[in-house]
This record gives sequence, structure tokens and C-alpha cells, in this order.
Amino acid sequence: MRSLKTAFITSTLTAALLIPNAAYAKEATQLHVEFNQVNIKVNDKDFIGNNILYDGTTYVPIRDVAAMLGLAVNYYDKTETAYIGQIGAGEFAADNHDIDSWDVMTPATPSNAPVREKSDATINVYMNQVTVKVHGMQLKANTFLYEGTTFVPIRAASESIDVPVKYDEATGTAYIGKTSHTFPTVVEQPKAQPKSGMYAVPAEGDMAGWQLLKGHPYEGKANIYFMTKGSVQQVKMEPILQEDLDQVVQWVDSNGNKRTNTVGQLYELFAGLSNQYTTEILVNTFGDLYINWFASSTIDAFSVVDQYLKETGQIPDPTSNVTLKPDSKIVPVEQDNLNKGAGVGTFFHAVDKFGTYKGQYQDKDDPYYTARIIDGRLVVPPLLSEGWIGLDVLAKIYNADVAVENQDIIFKAKPSAGKQQEYFHLTLPSDWGTKDGSTTKDGIKIKNFTYGLTDEWVDADGLEAAGVYVINYPNSDPATGELQSVHRFYTEDKSHKRTTLYEIVLPNATYKENETYTLSGIRLKRTSGNNYSYNTADLISHNIIGSQTKVRPYFNIQDLKKAGILKEYTPK
Repeated sequence: MRSLKTAFITSTLTAALLIPNAAYAKEATQLHVEFNQVNIKVNDKDFIGNNILYDGTTYVPIRDVAAMLGLAVNYYDKTETAYIGQIGAGEFAADNHDIDSWDVMTPATPSNAPVREKSDATINVYMNQVTVKVHGMQLKANTFLYEGTTFVPIRAASESIDVPVKYDEATGTAYIGKTSHTFPTVVEQPKAQPKSGMYAVPAEGDMAGWQLLKGHPYEGKANIYFMTKGSVQQVKMEPILQEDLDQVVQWVDSNGNKRTNTVGQLYELFAGLSNQYTTEILVNTFGDLYINWFASSTIDAFSVVDQYLKETGQIPDPTSNVTLKPDSKIVPVEQDNLNKGAGVGTFFHAVDKFGTYKGQYQDKDDPYYTARIIDGRLVVPPLLSEGWIGLDVLAKIYNADVAVENQDIIFKAKPSAGKQQEYFHLTLPSDWGTKDGSTTKDGIKIKNFTYGLTDEWVDADGLEAAGVYVINYPNSDPATGELQSVHRFYTEDKSHKRTTLYEIVLPNATYKENETYTLSGIRLKRTSGNNYSYNTADLISHNIIGSQTKVRPYFNIQDLKKAGILKEYTPK
């Protein structure tokens, strides 16, 4: 039987852009939330009911929101839309009698649901299942359906009709509407000046109440917001992508069909489909567009905020367990500015050929490394933390376009920077892709990273990642009538039309686990139950899959410094 993952492979790249959002509404989303952590007062009166705190936002049942604001609430099940207050002009046709019985004047009554105790919980919800409109205007905020009740962000709903919302952090109380409460004056204590140059300013708009971090290494690539409440730290990261979201992009799907979508539509596709089965397909199909989205979407904002809070003394540095005695000797260790060790906590301080400091980078800034880690792959590219740098990180350091001409890799200024001057180029030897340890014309050592279908054997999941499906079904031998099994390999287009590529016939016999059999010219072995793996080379030779192995070069950082492409970093 075909795996459920099939929907996310070949046909997904086209179908996902055509299916309306409602098609995904049936899938539950798991959220870690806090129940009733926020006290709510409406016009100085206590609100009795449930609220859910998620990701810094307080959500309240829609009926309770309407009751707080003194507005009616009605629900139109045909469009799954809830209306708070008045109905917008032209919302319904004059001959639509479905709403004749609606009362848009009488304020809703509270839900009076049993109030839960304060607690943390992981719950299953349906995000944005219901559209919410307040006085005819659609609420521009997330909502979710939980146990049959629609929860709405109280701040967004209130402020949409100019009802003020204020929050007293000291008491954990939200004040809606008029209040005589005196809010404490916050006296800012002088903070230590961070060595990194980072600083925080109050966020505005939808992120009001948060702090916006400035001067961090990813400025221009992402907005990083944080909020601290006692020892609890909340962080949000908002990628800043340079591409025009309305720009039209033409791409070719796995069936060779040309497709056209906007960049914004493709970003939505990436967000929904980027996983261990699709990462390499998306890289191969969309190239830099996907790689840039992926790099911006995987920034470790928590580590950046953590560094800032430590530098400003808002959270303590971990204490050392090392005790120095009077006769202890301190031996300085000569190190490059790139520390050895796990890539997560290791920074490479980049200085370009002009002596300009270009920020700090980690292993995870290489999108190929990050993709392999997320996919749970054992083989990763050569690591930045071990002295090797890839084309993507080099291009980030110089903010450069990369062009390949024959054996030359040329790093040029982006067109927006004016004339496309060449920063530098690297000339690869003719055998670099097949020979590890070769060097460029300038003597820079190269390490190869091979990716794609590199394993000797591939199972059904691996085939799906390559856009090919396999189905096993019983059949009768037309000559003898004996039962046999057929393994059919096929592709599928967006209309679910299947094209058969090849068939393997397995006569009725006992196939031992992990023993190799050759049938119909393909080596295969049974791994467990009715699951089989197939020899990759045989599949390629029979044109069932293409040779999808690719190679990327990684360069030795010390050699790049010797060649003058990078310079040593000197701490100040």
C-alpha cells in the first residue's frame, strides 16, 4: 500500500500550491500552552473564565471575547466564519435568508465553562479553522479550535475596535477597557555594555510588549524578539528575506512540466514541506531560493538572545567548577579564532580580504549541514568548526553572487551594489569531484561532500524522496496460475496519473531477511515483513531513477587566509 508520505513528494511540489488552506485544516497541531496564567479585568471587573497563554499571546473563547466587548456573536457554518458585532455591508447576498434569525445587537453571554486550574499542558488544536470578523473586518491574527471552542487573541480582538489593553507584568494581569489601576513606573537600571554591540529596543505593532534585539550577527537577515518574565525567556525569530514576494518564478517539476508561482507562494510551500524526505528535492529544484529561505529560517535566535542577556547581566554566566590553587600554572594555548568542538557553540569570526569584520558563523550557517542534521543523516559536510568552509558561507561573508565558468568559481558583488566587480575566484582542478584532498590553482586544499542517493541500497521511502514510488501487489502467473508478487515502480503527475517505469516479478517462494536475490535484473533483499530494499546501481542502470549524486567543494580556511581571501580576526 502506498505510504502517506507520498502526498509530500512528487505531486506535492505542484499540488500543495493548488490546494486551499482549508484542505490542511483537518490536521491537528500540537501546542505547549499555559492555562489561566493571566488574570483578566474588563473595565476593572474580574473576568471569570478560561484563557490560554501560547507564545506570549493570551487567547480567550470567542463567546467570552464578545461578552467582554459587549458585542453579539454569530457563526456561519457554510464558510466557517464567526462574526463579532455588526455584519459588514455586502457580506451576504440580499436573497440569502440563512442569517434572517441572527441577532447582531444583543451582547453575547459568557460561556460559563468550568474554570481549569493554572497548569502547563500540551494540547491538540486546529489552527485558523475558523475565520473571525469583528464589525465586518477580518481579524489579522491566529485563532485555534480547541475541544470545539474557538479561541481568539484578546489583544487583537480588543484593539481592532479601539478598546485599550494594558498589561501589568508585576501582577500578571491584563486590563481591558477603562481602568483606575495605577501601573508601576519602571525605572531602567543601567546595564552593562555588551561586548558584541547588541542592544534592545521596545518592539512595536503586533510585537508590542516584546524587546527587539539590534546589532546581532543576523541583522538584516532576521528580526529577533524576546521577552523575559522572571527566569522564563521567550524568543521569536522573524526571517527577513530579500526577495520580492510578488516576483514570479518559473520552475520545472519532477515530471518535466514548467510551473509558475510567486516567491511568496513558494515560501509557503517550503514552510509546509521542508522535511527529511523533501530537503534535497527542494534544493535541487529551487536552488538558492530554497537555500536562502532555509538559512534564514534556521537561525538559532535563542543562542543570540542568551548571549545578549548574559553580556548585560540579566542572566548569570555559568559558574566555573575549576579551583585555582596558589601553585597552579596557567598555560596559554595558541588557537586560531575558530575553536574546535561541537558546531553549535563554536563561532568562526570572519574577516574578508579588505580587513572588514563580517560577523560570526557556525556550522549551522551552512544550509547543507543544517539540512542533513534535521534529516537525521549520519554523513554531514566538512565542518566550519573543523576548519572547512563551503561556497554558501563564503558567499554570505562577501554578500556575493557565485558564478561557475568551466573550472572557475567566481565570487562577484551583487548587482544592487553597483558594477559587478569580482571579489576573487577559485580555480578547481579537473579531477576535484572524484579525488578528495586535491588543491586549487592557488594551493587551497579541497574536501568533497557527496550527497544524493549515495547509499548502496534504497527502500521505498528513499525512492519517494527521489520522486519514484513502488507498490507491491499479488498476482497470478498467466502461464501456471501460481500466486506471485509484483513490485511496480512508477511516477505520478499532479492529476495522479501513474506512469509505470519497471516491474519486478517475485515467484511464490520464501525470501529470507537480508539475503540478496536478483529478479528481473534488479538485486533486492527483504528487510522485514513485506518491506524490501533495492540496489541503487541496478535501479540507475534500468533507468528507474536517475543518478542523483552531486558533489560540493569545501575549502581549507587556513589556506584561504594564506591566499589573502580571508584574514585573521583580532579580538578588540
